[in-house]
Amino acid sequence: MLRTRNHFDCIIIGGGPAGSTLAMTLAGWGRRVAVIEETPRDARIEVEDLPAEARPMVKRLGLGAALRHSAGNCPRRRMLIWGDGHPSKDRLEADHFALRVDRSLFDADLRGMARALGVEIFEPARVSSELPESGRGTIEITTPDGPRRLRAEVFVVATGRRSDARIMPLSVDHAGPDAWAFVAPARSRGGRARFDAIESLPYGFLRWQATSRRGGWGQVAVIVDRERAEDDPDEVIAEALTRSGIAFGVIEVQDARRFDVGPRLVSTKLPVFLVGSAAVAIDPLLGRGLAAAVADGELAAVAVNTAIENPDERRALLAHEQKRQADRHRAELAAALGIYLREVRFSDQPFWYRRHEAVEVRYLNSEVPTLPERLRVAGTVGRYQVWERRGDLLESVVGWGLPGGPVKQQVHRVPIEPLIALVERAQWTDDVVGLAGRDARLCAHSRQTLLQALHEMIRLGILEHDVVPD
Repeated sequence: MLRTRNHFDCIIIGGGPAGSTLAMTLAGWGRRVAVIEETPRDARIEVEDLPAEARPMVKRLGLGAALRHSAGNCPRRRMLIWGDGHPSKDRLEADHFALRVDRSLFDADLRGMARALGVEIFEPARVSSELPESGRGTIEITTPDGPRRLRAEVFVVATGRRSDARIMPLSVDHAGPDAWAFVAPARSRGGRARFDAIESLPYGFLRWQATSRRGGWGQVAVIVDRERAEDDPDEVIAEALTRSGIAFGVIEVQDARRFDVGPRLVSTKLPVFLVGSAAVAIDPLLGRGLAAAVADGELAAVAVNTAIENPDERRALLAHEQKRQADRHRAELAAALGIYLREVRFSDQPFWYRRHEAVEVRYLNSEVPTLPERLRVAGTVGRYQVWERRGDLLESVVGWGLPGGPVKQQVHRVPIEPLIALVERAQWTDDVVGLAGRDARLCAHSRQTLLQALHEMIRLGILEHDVVPD
């Protein structure tokens, strides 16, 4: 088939960090890729942090030039006003430094890098038709030069928090408490301009991100609950700064905007991939959106590439990606608990009460568990299809697990299938370990490793305690 500019292996809707990273990765593997970016970011500054632990990923993806153009080192101190109303200051170690990234420059640089790799960038462009129900086919877009029709084998939606239900049906699988952010570029003439700061307020919290340059523009955000969602953003920010215990000095604020930032997990019944914040929007307090989006674009590339290579496996690959996004959502929510469950000055107010109400804390037992005398296989355990990465593709394998839970082939490098067979045969737990020495697949493992594997299978719910009959 001849290569045309209207037929692509993959069309990505959204040219932010997740979509551009995905496009560059697929193009590097020889795929024909198009990116549709509806609204280029305007010149108003929007800053995000890229933490130090993201450096290996930045180096691996070759994003150094883009970061040198759009980023600078974060301030070396941070301030937290949380429980007792007094500021606590931390001087960060060198390893804790992050990069403060100007998103308007960074996103444009990423799209430029993708274009240099052969990705077709339609910017500005707007999808004017629904996505095909089969997950492959033709869509219509509107560009300054007029309408165009594009065809793709795989569609990916990477539109960030502004996912558009106009082009496909969406469903919210899980959502945290409602949250709205009033965000504005700001700079301070006071002595606190070089601090990063977070302060709890009666109706939410204030977050100040200083610029990497003295006197330059940073960003102020006030996160509120639904009671104040319709208030004027300028008034809310001014009130928060006035009531704040952080003496910034003279504050200059411009162009305040309102965003829906409630954490949520989204899915769709159409066989298209959701990547980045289009699938998972994390809690606004964490401020790790940029690093998470870039990483998600890279990780999703393997599943998308496999779907291009094996169209018949598309549904199974989409289920694999949805499970990965759900695991990511749970991990991000768990990471937010450390802040929300601290002692807060205004814990009786609706904003904080809802966050305490929405989370569940489980304290893990640090003691080594003792194996029961008898074990049995849980009734709902079965064999399920999972995917393992092999280069730039995913390979289908079959593992054991519970419906909707983790699926494993091995635990502590011990194969699960022969262990399950021994548990079903043996009457006592000690017999399982003894019989393992006669099994060719298990005889090379030590007694300690086998016990660890049984412990882990109990934790995963694959095995459970069997009551000794009277």
